[in-house]
Amino acid sequence: MLKKMSSNDPARPGLLACIATCNRLAVCELDDHLIKAATMWGLHRSIDHFPAILVKPGRYFIDSIDVLDIIPDTPSPTVLHCTLFLFNDTIVIAKKPANGQLTGRTLAGLDDIDRLVGAMKKAKTNNSSLNSVVSGGTDFFAKSLGGGHSTPTKLKKGSMRFKGLVDVHDVIVANEPGQTGIGSTSEVSFDLYLGRPPQDVSDRWTDRPFRHYVVCPPPAPALSGHEKSLSLSAHPSSSSTSHHQPPNPTSHSLSHKSLQNLNSQQSYAAALAERDRFLDNLRKSQALVKAADDRSTVMRTKFVNEIDNKAIIDSFWNLYDKQSYLTEQRKHRVVLQLVGTDAVDPLQFVTESIDPAPPLMIIRAHFNDPDDPDCRVHVRRKPNHVFPSLNASIDKAEEDIVVQTECLSGLIVRIS
Repeated sequence: MLKKMSSNDPARPGLLACIATCNRLAVCELDDHLIKAATMWGLHRSIDHFPAILVKPGRYFIDSIDVLDIIPDTPSPTVLHCTLFLFNDTIVIAKKPANGQLTGRTLAGLDDIDRLVGAMKKAKTNNSSLNSVVSGGTDFFAKSLGGGHSTPTKLKKGSMRFKGLVDVHDVIVANEPGQTGIGSTSEVSFDLYLGRPPQDVSDRWTDRPFRHYVVCPPPAPALSGHEKSLSLSAHPSSSSTSHHQPPNPTSHSLSHKSLQNLNSQQSYAAALAERDRFLDNLRKSQALVKAADDRSTVMRTKFVNEIDNKAIIDSFWNLYDKQSYLTEQRKHRVVLQLVGTDAVDPLQFVTESIDPAPPLMIIRAHFNDPDDPDCRVHVRRKPNHVFPSLNASIDKAEEDIVVQTECLSGLIVRIS
């Protein structure tokens, strides 16, 4: 039919859509609704006290990361093992077994979505309702996911424990993607500030707006046959070493040391990639959640970190028209107002006497001439009504700055 049909035929798009649908059905691809249902079901089965309020049509899973939550107690810090599950509008915090070698994603079955869907269907053959899926009563993992290579043969319900959820609006990433946090140089870490930290959880997990996380490297891939042989050749048997003088370093033993160093470097690189991917997805989620219902347009800017002139920083931001911005309920902490040659009233802060609500900084960039490479920038910070003595430095900052337009994004990062 397509061969005989004109490329301008109005029925052609509909026919192409039908062909695409038939192809998708023929290969038995999973649809989004089924994937969402299975994801929520797997999380509910593996996380004790997983709240039913998390299950809603518009919420979907994006990413997860295994971390150590470091509490700087004295004389020694407290270390909490947990997984952060990122959804499009929420972060779920789940406590992990301290001695477990499996990731939170594996414990929930999310690393093999096909098997997860199959297990859900097997356990719930009589009812396809998502609500009944989430409230099911069979031991899903122990009976349905046994025997796989990457999934444990037996895992009881509640292998993790719910320790709070945070709205992505209330999360601030406290360090830049190229930094390694405040921990050891051999660790990959990041810091989050939670504007509204979890409350209705146990003492060690409640409050604490500032969280310092050390990334747990993902499990290393299985060794190849050559690597296994190389590793074994570097460890002589005990009988041979007890009767003979220790041999001189061989190429195999040197290679084994190199392999250890290589594994350490690979582990660090893998943890770094885990962190950067998760934080990138978090920033993207924060921008996309404000673009719902076409309230704004998500934009992305890449620029070089001025601290080391190497790290590339990804910045997600939302572009509004003025009316849409004024009606936004959850405004950004930093706002850039672009002004052309026409007179435009400056944006205002919320007028309540004590109000921590954003925006906390308004940057007004004035472009007098389209051909002029420079723009005039005026920075205003919200007055601090809790500590009025800090307002002196705020007043000094309210000065006009002339910068090149191409350097505007770097200036915003530096002053905010």
